[in-house]
Amino acid sequence: MMLVPASAVAKAAKKVEDRLPAAAEAASLEAIATADHPAAIQITAGLERPSRLSLVLAPTKIDPAATVYINVYLRPMNGAGAADGSASVADERGTLAGTVAFVQAEAIGAKESFLINVPKDMRFSQGMATVTIALDGNGSSLGDSAIALIRARLLK
Repeated sequence: MMLVPASAVAKAAKKVEDRLPAAAEAASLEAIATADHPAAIQITAGLERPSRLSLVLAPTKIDPAATVYINVYLRPMNGAGAADGSASVADERGTLAGTVAFVQAEAIGAKESFLINVPKDMRFSQGMATVTIALDGNGSSLGDSAIALIRARLLK
């Protein structure tokens, strides 16, 4: 996998993750994104107006010839687990919150934390959200690359 520079907030995200108490851990299931399939998890949104989204991602399969960017989408949900109408029907993933990449993705399963700004004016009044990651080769092949979405949490 060709290494690409990630946002400088990756180190800050790790520090934030380290400082959060264990009780703040979001109960979520790991999901794996591939070139053909995005990965999504539902999380609780304890804050109606969070400013950041914290993610923990890990490569599960590395294609040395691929350059992989990870698009992160966020969508508020209603209490029944359905979209609350803030995202367009055409884009079930939600609103693009940001794009990240691994600085070094040499080891399978090596976790890395990222911080992404929550899109302006996005609200989570029902207390639930869906986080989706989709792999993007920026015009080049993704090969067999796969990335695990291990954990996501909304932060103040």
